[in-house]
Amino acid sequence: LKTITNQYLDSIWGFCVTSKGEIVVPNNRYLKPPMTEDERKKNAVAEILILDSDGNLLNQFVWYEEKGPIIVPSQIIEYKDDFLVTDIRVNKIFRINRKGEIVSSFGEFGDGPGQIYYPGDIAIDSNGNLTVVDVYNSRLQSFSPDGKFLKVLVEKGQEQGKIMFPEYVSY
Repeated sequence: LKTITNQYLDSIWGFCVTSKGEIVVPNNRYLKPPMTEDERKKNAVAEILILDSDGNLLNQFVWYEEKGPIIVPSQIIEYKDDFLVTDIRVNKIFRINRKGEIVSSFGEFGDGPGQIYYPGDIAIDSNGNLTVVDVYNSRLQSFSPDGKFLKVLVEKGQEQGKIMFPEYVSY
């Protein structure tokens, strides 16, 4: 095992290792410790860090001051030549290219079909569709690769075959 450190790493909720061996980390940090809500927003940094296997920074995509579009990235996966990243504050999934540009996004806050409340994780199924862990709605939802809602895969409930507050998914 190897410990990887980087001066920017602060609040890591997920990461992925790409087909190129890069370590991609959604990160949240503050430029200085906030004391008030206004200071928290003003000093907030949301970023995607791309590191080599030794933890050296290769690239960094940064969004400042909670001005978005990405505010609190949490999970990330490699998707073709891009990345899919969940944002638990804006309740969306973003597709970001390797230049840090947002290619597309889907999702909106709510509890209806296709709406998301705290997208905890994302995975690609064997058909190429996206499974989103909708944590606070206690369900798994399926979306097409372009973000169109397909169906609820698993619903909320305590009985067999249902779930309560899922956090992660993998295939």
